Order: sequence, then structure tokens, then C-alpha cells
Amino acid sequence: PSHRLGKQRGLLKAPNGLRSFGSSSDWIEFGWVEGLTLTGGGTFDGQGASSWPLNNCSTNKNCKLLPSNVKFLSMTKTRLRGITSTNSKFFHIVLLDCKDFHGTWIKISAPANNPNTDGIHIERLTGVLISNSVIGTGDDCISIGHGNSHVTITGITF
Repeated sequence: PSHRLGKQRGLLKAPNGLRSFGSSSDWIEFGWVEGLTLTGGGTFDGQGASSWPLNNCSTNKNCKLLPSNVKFLSMTKTRLRGITSTNSKFFHIVLLDCKDFHGTWIKISAPANNPNTDGIHIERLTGVLISNSVIGTGDDCISIGHGNSHVTITGITF
């Protein structure tokens, strides 16, 4: 599928470090929208390398989660196509409480030695299709939390 991922069309870079995030647990969040289409070959660069040493969640159950690159919250009929996420501080793409989500031609990458940078995390979703994508993070490529139904994952290169 990598031949269909295309050229980079735009680049958004997260702030380096954590000071700019305050109490937020995510960098970019889309919520409570019906019919969103996000496409076009752009890249979300979380610039996570400086923050990865601060992730102590494996030893501290009360840890503060680092920001995810992109979160979709309570969305309906969402289409994500041709997007890249790289070097997220925590999870790359989070899907929470969504219905009818289709993600295709997604590219996710981070070095293998980073802590807990899952590629795509899904939780409490109904009707999700993730296909024809490339995910390499050194951690879970796609993590499936609780409360999901009608999940199809196909054509993924891990």
C-alpha cells in the first residue's frame, strides 16, 4: 500500500516539550462532528523524542498521560484518508466513542525505542474500517480497547 500513500502535502508540528499542553492530553482533537473528511497527504509530527523519557506510566499507575497526536471523540461518519502521523508523544491516533469511521492509506511511524506510542487506539466504536495502511511504531500498531463492535482491519502493513 505504500505506493498509494503519496507525497506530503502539509506539515503540522507539535510544540517541542510539554509546557504548551497544560492539562490537555491531546494535541489535536476533533469532537462531536458528523460527516468529517480529513484527507490530502498531510503530516502530523508530534516531535515526541524530547518527551518520551517523561513517560513513566509503566511504573506509575497515577502517571500523567502524554499528548496523543490526533483524537477523534464522539464522531459520526468520519473519513480519514492519506494522512501521516509521526513521532507522537503518546498514541498517534485515538478513536473514542465514534460511529462509522473509515481510515485508509494512513501512514504512522515512530522509532522502535519509544514508550507506548500505539499507532491507532480504538475504544467504544461501532462500525470501524481501517485498511491499506502502514504502521510502524515499536509498540502496538492497532490497540483495541473495550466496547467495540463491527470492526474490520484489513490490508495493514505492520
